[in-house]
Amino acid sequence: MGRLKFGEYELDSSRRLLLRLGKPVSLFPKAFDLLEHLIENRGSVISKDELLERIWPGQFVEENNLTVQISAIRKVFGERKGEQKFIATVGGRGYSFVEKVERIDDARATTALIPSTADAVFDSDVIFGRTQELSEISGLLRQRTKALVLTGTGGSGKTTLARAVGAKVQDDFPDGVFFVELAAVNSPDLLASAVAKTLDIKESGGKSHFETVADFVRDRTLLLILDNFEQIISAAPQVSQLLNESSTLQILVTSRLPLNIKIAHELKVAPLDLPAGGASLADLSANPSVQLFSARARAAKPTFGLTDENKGPVAEICRRLDGLPLAIELAAARVKLLAPQSILDRLQNALNILTGGSADLPKHQQTMLDTIRWSYELLEEDEQILFRHLAIFTGGFTVEAAEYVANKSGPAAGSNRSVLDLLTSLVEKNLLNVIEQPDGNSRLRFLEVVREFALQMLQETGEFDLLRNIHTEYFLALAEEAEPFLLGVDGKVWLERLEKDHDNLRSALAWNLDKNPYIAARIAASLCSFWINHSHLSEGLRWLESSLNATDNSLSETRLKLLSATGYILRVRGDLEAARRNNEAGLAESRKLNNAFQICASLHGLGAIAVLQKDYEPARIFYQEALDLAREAKNEKAISYMLNALVDLEMCQGNWSAGRPLIQEGLVHARKADNARMLMILYLNLGKIDYNENQYQAASDSFAESLRIAREMSNKVFVAYSLDGFAALAAQAGDYERTAKLAGAADALREEIGWQYEPAEEIFRTQYISKVKAAIGEATFSALCAQGQTTDLDEVVSAVLKGRSQVEKLDGQYSEIVIEKRTLERIVIESGPSDSG
Repeated sequence: MGRLKFGEYELDSSRRLLLRLGKPVSLFPKAFDLLEHLIENRGSVISKDELLERIWPGQFVEENNLTVQISAIRKVFGERKGEQKFIATVGGRGYSFVEKVERIDDARATTALIPSTADAVFDSDVIFGRTQELSEISGLLRQRTKALVLTGTGGSGKTTLARAVGAKVQDDFPDGVFFVELAAVNSPDLLASAVAKTLDIKESGGKSHFETVADFVRDRTLLLILDNFEQIISAAPQVSQLLNESSTLQILVTSRLPLNIKIAHELKVAPLDLPAGGASLADLSANPSVQLFSARARAAKPTFGLTDENKGPVAEICRRLDGLPLAIELAAARVKLLAPQSILDRLQNALNILTGGSADLPKHQQTMLDTIRWSYELLEEDEQILFRHLAIFTGGFTVEAAEYVANKSGPAAGSNRSVLDLLTSLVEKNLLNVIEQPDGNSRLRFLEVVREFALQMLQETGEFDLLRNIHTEYFLALAEEAEPFLLGVDGKVWLERLEKDHDNLRSALAWNLDKNPYIAARIAASLCSFWINHSHLSEGLRWLESSLNATDNSLSETRLKLLSATGYILRVRGDLEAARRNNEAGLAESRKLNNAFQICASLHGLGAIAVLQKDYEPARIFYQEALDLAREAKNEKAISYMLNALVDLEMCQGNWSAGRPLIQEGLVHARKADNARMLMILYLNLGKIDYNENQYQAASDSFAESLRIAREMSNKVFVAYSLDGFAALAAQAGDYERTAKLAGAADALREEIGWQYEPAEEIFRTQYISKVKAAIGEATFSALCAQGQTTDLDEVVSAVLKGRSQVEKLDGQYSEIVIEKRTLERIVIESGPSDSG
């Protein structure tokens, strides 16, 4: 066709350019093909079927795609709604190009053309969540940065971002912005040829394609966008060589792999920001992941809209897909047939539903499976092996865990590279994400759709069972190594480590309950203190009971731990009969194995049940027997444990003073045993005794120490109990509003984890709440308490510890407790309901 002119527009078929007044107008490839065909047949009505077959030959494409492209062309022409200056719609028949067309001879061709092929319009309504990246990349190009490389996981939106950048900066490059698609280029030797084709230049004078391209760019100010560079990564030195040929050439590269050339400035394209849990409809509508889903969903189904009914599933889809743009687009396309909740339900097998990408995308971007497989096939063999094997981890892993698995399973043995080098390579190739930790080390994790592919590969190669067993070995060892330290001064470090690997521990438990129940029981027994101290009571109980059922009719030290912990959780959750059965079974099995500590634990459990039923004398007998046995065994941990039990018993009977010497002795033994949990409990009880004996400053000190330890151990139960202590102190000072709100905050925490009051704590709480209700009335107390339940608990705890109670004695009276008025009062007293509650 050559060059054709109509109105103020010019169509250059050889360069695939549409220009307006000599300047390029960005148009997507399919829209250009459509416009070109309509102009070729000017004055004729072209049916929709003919256009669909011509533009999308051999493909099943819905008519809506044609309508979208026609609308895009009309938008480029600036036509208002209903205006058909260039393309007329002929009802029931098709479309016709109606504007007069004039052919331009080469001699008359415009010489000041900017041959731009950046086929995307910069439009904030089209590209979501990339404002900062667009600004940063455009700024670097305008600062004359020679080479920029956008790297990221397949499907992270590198190409879309590069196109948007090209369109945004095209006025800064008088000789043009050229988009070079390399997806079909499979040899580094063909890079220069692909660039030459895009520039529409041919070899001449015996020069190679590279020399021809170098000559062309040498004196021109232009931008080359090299897209999908990863499969010809060894051609990276050619990029440096080309840049050395021209002082004005700049290159923007998209690649899943780094180019590793000195001249390149690398920028990683991260997935889109994820929506927050529980966010409002307005907040979700402003989130880029949700915006992208909604836009693509409307393209598939014009009636789609984000509502209060579907916002939850849509947000969860975006979270489940880790904000990966391609995955979100593929999921959103399914709204044509499925509601968001149905899409979410099917994401258990994400790779099967994330298909059906746009037909004009490269094949490896039309499904999520193809996108990830493309990256996988670019890996070296040892990298592929490690990539598959790392899929056995759930929720991330440490470098040490990866090294253990690799050294056991094969990649390290068959490679001349270390596991650390292989991990680094997978990170650089954007298949593993790095999560920085406060201690300077890193955890690694796959995006979930990437892990699903790796797991699929692991199963196809028949390696799954081997890796599952190696995974079990590592996390069994971790759980058993951590167990002795969980209640000590280093407990916080170990508890946090187990929390980070909780998903892996769950995975090991689930696998072994079916395959090797005794191993599952060992893991569960080692995690008892973790579940109790990190407030995973419901989940812990499920694992414990499952492990007990799986190891029924056996006798072992492991089962004693399971029975004891199960009895404890059942008791604090209020199921006393089930708790009694577990403690009685534990006592019988402990006596058979002559395990003194577990005998003490079972006796304590039976005594605690008796206290709950106000059966105080049998409780004292159980406790005393256990204490005598602990002293005989010289078990410091058990001694402190049983002394505290007797303290609880004295408090339940109103003998507050009798508890003080027991606590003082218990603190000595708890320190010798390095038992932070018992110190936390003893300080709480000491605070309650101080309070009842009117020693308010001492009570404040004890409650603060208990709260400090509870927060370090992430023990929500004793955080709540300590807040009760400070609420009682506020009540004593006459600050009933603060009391009610702190009581509400403590209530919310207990309700969250399903914890029933222990008898001594219930007595203490009832005393101060009764006083407040009598002063301000039941209704007012309840309203204030409800406000306290919605406050940010972390901020409340921080405020209590930061501006802890200062109690001054004035003329025999105690002044108001001042709790950091600028923080705690703002949070607790003046706040209404909070979104973070």
